[in-house]
Amino acid sequence: MALLEVKDLSFSYPGGEKKALDNLSFSVEEGELCLILSPNGGGKTTLLSLLQNRGDLPGKRSGHVSFPGGAPRTALLRQDADLALVTDKVWRELAFAPENRGLPTEEIRLRVAEAAGFLGLEPLFYRDVSSLSGSEKVKTLLAAFLADRPGLFLLDEPASTLDPLAKRDLAEALNRIRREGGGTVLLAEQTCDPFFAEADRVLYLENGALLFNGSPREAARFLLTTGRGSFVPESARLAFSLGEKETLPLTDSEGKRALSALPYTVAPLPRVKCAGEALLSLRDLSFRFEKNAPDLLSGLDLTLSRGEIVAVLGKGGSGKSTLLRLLSGELSPVRGKRRLAGGAKLAYLPQDVRCLFEKETLEEEMLSVSSPEKVREALSRFDLPPLAGRHPLDLSGGERQRAALAKLSLIRPDVLLLDEPTHGLDGGAKAALAALLTRWKQEGAGILLVTHDAAFAAVTADRCALLFNGEFAALEETDLFFRELHLFTTPTARVTDGKALAPEEVKAP
Repeated sequence: MALLEVKDLSFSYPGGEKKALDNLSFSVEEGELCLILSPNGGGKTTLLSLLQNRGDLPGKRSGHVSFPGGAPRTALLRQDADLALVTDKVWRELAFAPENRGLPTEEIRLRVAEAAGFLGLEPLFYRDVSSLSGSEKVKTLLAAFLADRPGLFLLDEPASTLDPLAKRDLAEALNRIRREGGGTVLLAEQTCDPFFAEADRVLYLENGALLFNGSPREAARFLLTTGRGSFVPESARLAFSLGEKETLPLTDSEGKRALSALPYTVAPLPRVKCAGEALLSLRDLSFRFEKNAPDLLSGLDLTLSRGEIVAVLGKGGSGKSTLLRLLSGELSPVRGKRRLAGGAKLAYLPQDVRCLFEKETLEEEMLSVSSPEKVREALSRFDLPPLAGRHPLDLSGGERQRAALAKLSLIRPDVLLLDEPTHGLDGGAKAALAALLTRWKQEGAGILLVTHDAAFAAVTADRCALLFNGEFAALEETDLFFRELHLFTTPTARVTDGKALAPEEVKAP
């Protein structure tokens, strides 16, 4: 039985030149995991907001959303987890919704204990939510939803800031929610792995229109044959590029089997080295948030040179964002030294880019830092001209990320610190960002980024570091770094057993 039916749904924002959603029709069965894919601005966030029955969403709406068996309690996890958290402690977050509904104390305790145990939140139970990593915040919000027992989960890019292991944990949790808890999940994502193979159905939106509705394997074939391969798992993309057009693999294990039967060669990506003088350095740097707490970062040594890109990877909560705040000067170390070369200009892109915007429109924001000619060039580079008149905080997560990068590009710093720069970006925007960072490097900038996107780091970085237990477990040239890893390596490396790092390196003979 269909839990949800959408018929001829259209929506336009006030002053919008085109429809954000254009005549959508589909249904979702009870207990399904439905994966919704689209480029930035394709309509995912708008669709989820309307499915939550957001009557306050400004704009013009037509068509129908119905629930044949009765409207279920609905939980919507937005792109900005920080905005969704409403209390100061993890345990209070889990109890908040049941308390608001006036449930008896004993029932609240039982629900909170059950939800926390289901998702393994015991180690975080009494923590301040402000101290949680991005992945821990997502897990806390998901547990809070479980405690309220909704029938429909609407998740808007929950994995965009998660490390590979946390993404797999989330995929497992979502499967348990629908199989053991009876929930129905609509998951909007830019990152298809590891959710693609787990989905019952895939919807693909573009420019507000529904272009595909079908099984994951059928979706992979459609997306690859229509030039939208960045939305499919790497295993399917690699097999397709080598001539496999029928049974496309969707998981790493399927990909390994498929590639073992397909001949291919590997042509490593060229690495252009242009490192010069040291721009930013750390010596024996240590940091803790509280006086008597153990060090979060301990004895770190790092040098960022002119004309170099360094990527730092690590599990959520390992201290990557804290490291950038120390490098930017926002935080001060408890031991050790940070040194910025004299006269060097530094710019910092935080994980939450909303703090970078102050003006009423994106165009005004850009003009506040540069000339009209350069602003037009930056807007065009990041495919933003149609959004120039919009308020920056009204943009989707991916659009806002592109806007923040465009603004930083106008500052032209010597040192650029980027916290999860690919957060919310589709494949085309990632490629444009990689090209831009490479150009800045060649022009003499030093760039340090922290990321969970191993594939992006593999094609952009000269050196990579793995942050673990407050220390650099590895700090090596990119090729060597990823070939020594197994879990934090790139999807291509997993499928090819480390022979190649990026799909561009795999060639048909």
